[in-house]
Formats: sequence, C-alpha cells, structure tokens
Amino acid sequence: MKRRSMAVAAAVLGLSATLMTAGPASAAAKSIPWTKTTDSSPGGRAQFNANNNYFGVCDIESDGWDVFARVYYLGYRYGEKQWLSPGVVQDTKNDKHCHSKKFGDIRNGTQVKFVVCLHKIKSGQEVIKYCRTSRKGKA
Repeated sequence: MKRRSMAVAAAVLGLSATLMTAGPASAAAKSIPWTKTTDSSPGGRAQFNANNNYFGVCDIESDGWDVFARVYYLGYRYGEKQWLSPGVVQDTKNDKHCHSKKFGDIRNGTQVKFVVCLHKIKSGQEVIKYCRTSRKGKA
C-alpha cells in the first residue's frame, strides 16, 4: 500500500512539473506572410517574420508611390487591452532592397498585425491609399 501511494504521488508530481513547464500550444510564434496593397497592380507588400521578430516592407513598383506598414501589437493601456502602435516601417523606392525593422517593445508571445499602404506627397499634401490589414501573427 505504501509503495502504491508513493507511486501515485510521484506520478502526480511528475504531471504537475510537466504542466508547469509546458506553455500553452497557442504561445508558439506565428509569422505573417507577404501582404500586398489593394491597388490593381500591387505596388507594395509587407510581412512579419516570427523567427527574428522583424517587420519587412518592399516597394515593388516604380510608380511614384512609396510603401509603409504601420505596426500594431496587442497590449494594455490605461488598464484596457488594445492594439498599440510602436511605429512604421517604410520603403521609399523600388530599388530591389526591402527594409525591415524590429520594435523592442514587442515581446515574444505578443499578438501582432500591420496595415500596409501606399504613400506619396502630391501638391504638398500627403496621400495614403490602397491599405490592407494583415492577418494576425505572434512574436
């Protein structure tokens, strides 16, 4: 009887240790694939790479527009859970080089998304068009 009690206690302790060290399945990092702007011949695209937590943008057309992605992460502000933005990543010309950026205030396990848009200055006015919101990912 004593041996059985010890075996049960050991099994319970082992299971408890496993449950405490194993994180939830949803904690896995999740990249966001290339997301293109909404114009008929997309001039820009953006992505999130969960392996290194970098957001990337590419201007893929020589059309006078540049591309940017406003980055968002799910966090708390004033005690409420909401989408917060640490900034943008921008590529100003189609030169076959994409631009990427890592935001230090986005910790691993945090939900992320972005909005990718085309942008230009026309007659002194800022014009932003053809925006698309990405799927959600996880840093």
